[in-house]
Amino acid sequence: MCTTAAAPVLMGVSTGLSVYGGLQAADNTRKAAEANKKYYYSLADTSEQGAKQDIVSGMRDQNTIALSEKSVEASQRAAMAAAGVGSGSVTAEDIIKETFNKAELDKMTVRYNANMSALAKKQQAGQYRMAGDNAIQAGNINADTTLLTSATGVANNWINFGNQKGWFNKSSAPAAATGAGK
Repeated sequence: MCTTAAAPVLMGVSTGLSVYGGLQAADNTRKAAEANKKYYYSLADTSEQGAKQDIVSGMRDQNTIALSEKSVEASQRAAMAAAGVGSGSVTAEDIIKETFNKAELDKMTVRYNANMSALAKKQQAGQYRMAGDNAIQAGNINADTTLLTSATGVANNWINFGNQKGWFNKSSAPAAATGAGK
């Protein structure tokens, strides 16, 4: 008799523990998702910093090329003057113009490569942010699934308990509800 009286109490305690466990599991899932989002956003920030550094590095390399071009041009002028070629000659101007054009192409190539690298890093940052947002969404779905699974388990336990106690037997239903009285 004592076992029969204790069963509903134990079922109530079991229900409470199951619900509490489900809530804790769901909360932990949400916290893990938030941590994942922070991680992905940190990767995105790092990628964006890398993109900025690529642009700065490209500008620095362009300045280096420009300085080098000026130095080469000065050396060419000095060498031509030593060889007796006047600074106004077509050959001298063609050589200097060619040096300038090649330096400009080099600077454009450096600028292009820096921009492409920066663009790739910005796109990667966007993908990291999207992954972070997806982590939150997946975490919420998993947390909700955990809660539903816990609730279903509790309901099944109570249904099984009720069946053992005869609470859901059809024979104990009132005659009017089953249509037996007609």
